[in-house]
Amino acid sequence: MPLESSQAASVRAPVNDSSLPVQPVSPSGLYFVPPTLTLKAGDGVTIGLAISNVDDLFSIPLLIQHNPAVIQIEDIRNGEFLSGGTQEIAIVQRVDQQAGQAIVSATRQPRFCK
Repeated sequence: MPLESSQAASVRAPVNDSSLPVQPVSPSGLYFVPPTLTLKAGDGVTIGLAISNVDDLFSIPLLIQHNPAVIQIEDIRNGEFLSGGTQEIAIVQRVDQQAGQAIVSATRQPRFCK
């Protein structure tokens, strides 16, 4: 509801108290494990996807693009970063080898669901 000219709004700004300790906030990150690989033609390897500085992650959509002349995605499986207790994790995936794309969606119920 918009305020009319006769109404007043009260806004409190945070106090900047330099005596309070400031904790740096690290940005969230999504990265491959291991970060680099050297393989020969025909070698197979499992590559993990890890996430850092996230609390109670419960859903993540991913678009992974790759060079299909160099890499072939064989399987996408549940790892650990959506593990949050006993909730089931649903993974929906579509891998298009010719286009060099993997579309993945992983979801679980939030841990603090009310």
